Order: sequence, then C-alpha cells, then structure tokens
Amino acid sequence: MAIDYEGWKGRKVRVVEPLGLVLKAGAWYMVARNSNRYAIYRVEGIHAIRTLEKRKVQRRNFHLARVWQQEVSRFEASLRRAPAILRIHESAMSRLSRLGADAAEAIRGARPDAEGWRTASIWIESVPHAAGLLLGFDSDIEVLSPTALRRELARRAGRIAAFYQA
Repeated sequence: MAIDYEGWKGRKVRVVEPLGLVLKAGAWYMVARNSNRYAIYRVEGIHAIRTLEKRKVQRRNFHLARVWQQEVSRFEASLRRAPAILRIHESAMSRLSRLGADAAEAIRGARPDAEGWRTASIWIESVPHAAGLLLGFDSDIEVLSPTALRRELARRAGRIAAFYQA
C-alpha cells in the first residue's frame, strides 16, 4: 500500500507493507516494512491510503511485540544526542515526567544537597528541543552545561520578557 504520511520530517508518500497495529498511550501506531526495514507510523499522521497491486508475501517468524520494542528502543536511542548537566530543585520533582522517563530516572537517582538541589546528567535531543522543555520549569532547574543550552534559555527568556513588557 502507499500511504500519504506526515511525520516529523514533513509529508511524503511512502510504500509500505503493513504488519500490525499497536495502541500506546491512547494513540494507534502501524508497524510496517518500508524498503526492507521495519518502521512505525502514527496512524493519526496518515492522510490517505492507496492499495497497490497485491503481492503474495509470506512473513515467517514475525513477532509484533518484539519488533515494536526493538523499533521503539532504536528511536529513543536516536533522540539521545548530547549530554546536559542540570541542577534541579526539589520543587520541580513532581513535574519531571515532562522531561521523559530516562531524564526523570537520572534526576530522581541523584542525591539532593542541603538546599534541596540535585545535580544530574541527562541526554537531550537538541538544544532547541531541550530549551523548550526546560523553559517551563522557571528557575527550578538550572542548566550547568552545555553553554549553548544556557544561552538559548537566556535568549528565549529575554524574548518573553520583552514581549510582555510591551
């Protein structure tokens, strides 16, 4: 089948062989083969489906649960591109899920100092993505490194302050 699919990298028609559906956190995903590799497509991102000439395909030893876990693990690993070191105040602990399970686990595992701050190293996808997530923590999280992330947070905070002062 050909699907008109809109993902993170834009909208494109892809030829796929659908293999199964998975429901995760209230969203449906299609596991398919695409160019001799497995891929996952969020069903909500499919704009149109066109059936193609039917080919007889015999899939032996296909295990949906195993392929799903492998592809999710591969995808999550691809998002961990750079380390960041953060100081997190105890007042932010109830909101850590916003940063993702891996980051929350690393932060919870760090020991708080006498003032209630924890220092932890986490993986970030990119500086812009991390800045968007961290800005919502106000001053309850301080970025120690990388410097580019500190600068991006300062730039965005300055833009917001100037916007509301007008």
